[in-house]
Amino acid sequence: MKTKKALINSLLGIGSLLSLAALGWALDGSFQGLRPAGDILSPSLGIWRHQPVGQDEVVSGLAHALSEAGLSAVAIRFDTNEVPHLKSESETALYFAQGFVTAYYRLWQMDFLSRIAAGEVSEILGAKALPMDRFFRRMRIPAAARASAELMNADPVTQGPLAAYTRGVNARIGKIGITNLPIEYRLFGLLPEVWTEDRAAYLLKFMAWELTGYLYDFKMTASKTKLSHEIFEYLFPINAAVPGTILREWRAKTSNQPIGASSLTRRISNQSWMDVPEEVRPEPSNGSNNWAVPAKSMINRRALLANDLHLGYGLPSLWFSIQLTSPKMNVYGASLPGAPGVIVGFTESMGWAVTNGTDDVLDWYSLRFRDEKKQEYLFEGSWRPVVARDEEIRIAGQPSETIKSRETHVGPIVFDESEQTPSEKLYREVPSGLAVQWTGFQASNELRSFLLLNRGEYASDCLKALRGYVSPAQNFVCADRGGKIVYMHAGLFPDRRGRDGRIVVDAAYDADLWQGMLPVENTPTFETSTELVVTANQAPFNGDLLPQFGWFFAPPYRALQIRSVIDSRKQWKPADMVQVQANTTSWMALSFKKIVLREGELEPLKTSLEKSQCRDEILDEASGTSLRVLLASWNGDYDAENTMAPMIQEWIETLEKSTWTRVIGSEDLTNWPDRWRFFEILEKDANTKIWDDSATPVVENLNIRLHETLANACKNIRAQFGPNLNPVWSTYQSTNIRHAARIPGLGRKAKAGGVRESIFANKGEHGPTWKMIVSFEDKPLAWTMIPGGQSGDPASLFYDNQIAEWARGEMRPAEFDMRDSQKLKRASP
Repeated sequence: MKTKKALINSLLGIGSLLSLAALGWALDGSFQGLRPAGDILSPSLGIWRHQPVGQDEVVSGLAHALSEAGLSAVAIRFDTNEVPHLKSESETALYFAQGFVTAYYRLWQMDFLSRIAAGEVSEILGAKALPMDRFFRRMRIPAAARASAELMNADPVTQGPLAAYTRGVNARIGKIGITNLPIEYRLFGLLPEVWTEDRAAYLLKFMAWELTGYLYDFKMTASKTKLSHEIFEYLFPINAAVPGTILREWRAKTSNQPIGASSLTRRISNQSWMDVPEEVRPEPSNGSNNWAVPAKSMINRRALLANDLHLGYGLPSLWFSIQLTSPKMNVYGASLPGAPGVIVGFTESMGWAVTNGTDDVLDWYSLRFRDEKKQEYLFEGSWRPVVARDEEIRIAGQPSETIKSRETHVGPIVFDESEQTPSEKLYREVPSGLAVQWTGFQASNELRSFLLLNRGEYASDCLKALRGYVSPAQNFVCADRGGKIVYMHAGLFPDRRGRDGRIVVDAAYDADLWQGMLPVENTPTFETSTELVVTANQAPFNGDLLPQFGWFFAPPYRALQIRSVIDSRKQWKPADMVQVQANTTSWMALSFKKIVLREGELEPLKTSLEKSQCRDEILDEASGTSLRVLLASWNGDYDAENTMAPMIQEWIETLEKSTWTRVIGSEDLTNWPDRWRFFEILEKDANTKIWDDSATPVVENLNIRLHETLANACKNIRAQFGPNLNPVWSTYQSTNIRHAARIPGLGRKAKAGGVRESIFANKGEHGPTWKMIVSFEDKPLAWTMIPGGQSGDPASLFYDNQIAEWARGEMRPAEFDMRDSQKLKRASP
């Protein structure tokens, strides 16, 4: 007889799957790979045969798998959050167990995500995914992943764990039957394939692309072409002093050449690069927060480390919580399903946290071909051959497609381009194409760094572990029980020798390309035991050398808000940091408030604030209170129930959009100035000519623009929500956590606050995917949270059980087991 818990699990699973049955087959071919509804609902093979995973099943299955593999015993304990705690005297057995248990919970997810970088999603989703597969194949990411896998298999640090983990995954795959086949395989009519070591490399390259594969060069080129030199330099200053940098000051240990004027810019059309599918364009807000509080600022006199990773939401959750214990290692944290070890976490005496470096490590170049055949390109005055390959892409339910991928010594040719710069008469009749250089193309072994971090005892161990780390560039912050804090802006950064990396240029000579990489000695680092360290994807430092690392760093608002909140108290209790991570106040919105109140002393904005009907969207009923009074009393909070936040956000975005669309062009086709620069202009240049539309007889200034855009923002809200509604923030910005393969019925909605510029950086479909706080007591005291659950099975209680708490900003205590105090359920032969 089923237990009550198992029965509830089954009922929840049937509810989700019936919802799927009602929606999934009304997609008019959106998911060509889905099997017919009759097959999926078949009594013998369909969803009715599915049974959710139980802990006892995992324990007994692991015991048998270890016995069959001839490996040592592994002790396993599941805590109240369904987090597995694995312990073994043998690290081979330990990583085998990690692979086995992860596959039990997340096999479909790790399979699907690895297929993205491999360019093999069309095998599952059908022709809908072809643009994504074509792009990743032509970008040669699969080749880079395979080369990285060879490095992993040759390195003694990674070879053993990777091989053992792979064996564990395959041991689980070999035991899958019809009742425990993950639902998604059944929906698409597939069976799991044998797992291989290179799948981990695909996953890591996918993460590298997600965090560094930006296409801003195209849009910046369009902006530079559109604007006069004076306006371009005003809006996009290459060496601007950015507020709130990670390091107050930093000097390279070796001399470097500062970025200067760019070489000839090629005028490009938008048609080719605009065809890049939305699914492969990294989210501009990919980032994260992390900070380390020194012991002197904590009541318990122990250093504290915090981290939340901002990526796209998904079910199953991107991260899988786990603890791994062996005689030489005891680590707890977020693992990436498909790869051994822990990516972000802590040991008994130290921990590490990461945020995206947001560096510019990808450049696009225009090449000139000899003729329409595009078999040779001009470089250093001679014609060089293009290496072309035919590749087959399998498509669910359709014949395979053959595509041609082409490569040069510069990099792969991803886009064709026919438009020529008029002044280049010599090449006017020669077709061209766009090639790319990217640090992610290098064979690399980032897994080595993470596995070494898993063994760390001191914060200084981070510097040793990160030697040789390549991509994606990350801000690592480490702290330990002794109070030491270490920061490193880790990664591999191109040496452009003074060339401006923001625009697409001609690759005609070797000097146009990267001249190797910046010296490792130039990597920004910092060590302290007394200072607060905060990173939130903002610029690492100021100065002439900053553009060598990047130019599209995140605005500093989250970092400034974190510092402001932490500095508001002399000392903190560890548990109180949970509320810091839940903070939904926007530093940017408060800056906008100050600007509006300043400008509101003058007409016409003064009258607008007194008489604006936007107050009807803020108040339940008209009270006669002016918008000025409401704004003056607003604290900048974007909590779920706030009614002021929608109007302010709509106003900011309306002002920004109207300004840059008029001055530069559409955001889809051009690059707009960073928001920190926009707000710098708002604050300091109320009468600059960018506010004036030369087509009108009136000379406009910021005050007039604020007056106009306030009225438009009110109209926008009224048009969307109706004249008698006052939307709260969670209605204005709905929060959706979609299934990894976008299968309808398997996603969830949440009622959450937060905005991109707040510490809790919820953006609706993107934001905190792993939250962690660690205080380094004699036994680490920690809290974690994910927007989902441990299980990848929609029929499990642990599929989405943490979403409501996550949306409220809550976190759960992490049940960390010290080496000598574990009460474990034995999983041995």
